[in-house]
Parts: sequence; structure tokens; C-alpha cells
Amino acid sequence: MRKCILTLCILIGLLTGCNPIHQQTIDSEEVMTSFPDIIEPHNPEQAEQSGDVVVLMKGMRNGDKWRTFMKHVSKEQPSQVRVTKYTIEGGPVIHELVYDGKVI
Repeated sequence: MRKCILTLCILIGLLTGCNPIHQQTIDSEEVMTSFPDIIEPHNPEQAEQSGDVVVLMKGMRNGDKWRTFMKHVSKEQPSQVRVTKYTIEGGPVIHELVYDGKVI
């Protein structure tokens, strides 16, 4: 379980750190659906109910959504996932990843 969380954190760090300076845009036709609205306060239970992959100090929730996203990426199929990590203080850090079949 710790390896999954560590892998997820490293992947998100690489994805956010390796983006080019210019903002890449994706045609609206390629995006499947928009992400659900974020309801404040965005606690882990609400994030899980919204379908987010939730990363906590104790583990991950909705890990099946992450595995599905990764499977689609490996097959170059468009997909999207929202990952919500929580700091030690309990604040949410939200990453909305959209894969268009070529670029995340």
C-alpha cells in the first residue's frame, strides 16, 4: 500500500513539474465530462463521494479509479481523474488530470 501511495505521489510530482511553460489546451470535444463541483470544506468523505482518488496518510481511497486511469493511459485512451491529497494539517491539495490520448 505504501508503494502505491509513493508511486502516486512521485507520478503527480513528475507530471506537474515536467509540464512546459505554456499552458496546453484540450479541445472540449476530447474531454469526456467535467469534474464535479468542489464542495467546501472538501473533507475526505466528500471527496470520496465525489469520485476523487483520495490520498491520506493512512492510505488511498477509490484506488480503482486511479488504476482505471492508468490503464487508459497505457492504452492511449482518453481519460480523466481528480486526485485529492491531504496535508498533515488536513488541507486538500487537488490535482485534476485529463489525458487526451497523447498528453496529460
